[in-house]
Amino acid sequence: MDLTAFYDHEFDEHEAIVRATRDAVSVPFAALCGATQKVLSAGNKIVFFGNGGSAADSRHLATEMLVRYKTNRAPLVASALNTDSSLLTAVLTGRSGGDLPRLANPLVMVPSTTIARIQKLHIMIGHMLCNVFEQTCDR
Repeated sequence: MDLTAFYDHEFDEHEAIVRATRDAVSVPFAALCGATQKVLSAGNKIVFFGNGGSAADSRHLATEMLVRYKTNRAPLVASALNTDSSLLTAVLTGRSGGDLPRLANPLVMVPSTTIARIQKLHIMIGHMLCNVFEQTCDR
């Protein structure tokens, strides 16, 4: 195995998917921020979910909302569906999104078939969402 070629390929693929995601997710991300703001303003809760490694990411993001992302502030109400190990989900929003495009609005879907890239971009987008609300919530 040519490790240099493998290493370069992994970074090249990641960079290409980051560029594609930047273009594809801009409008849905803005819609997600707006919908999330409405949910939080109404005193409701944000729910994250994921399967596999993304299950851990959903718990991570819920914690960022509840505790803090970058600054000290009042908690934002959030949870992860999969924090109860008996509650399993079978959704990860990448590839074609399966049934989610007709069920979820807004839907932030990473345009890739590579699970590792989808997960990386989901956590980046999730952190961006936490940052938006940390900057706009009442302190």
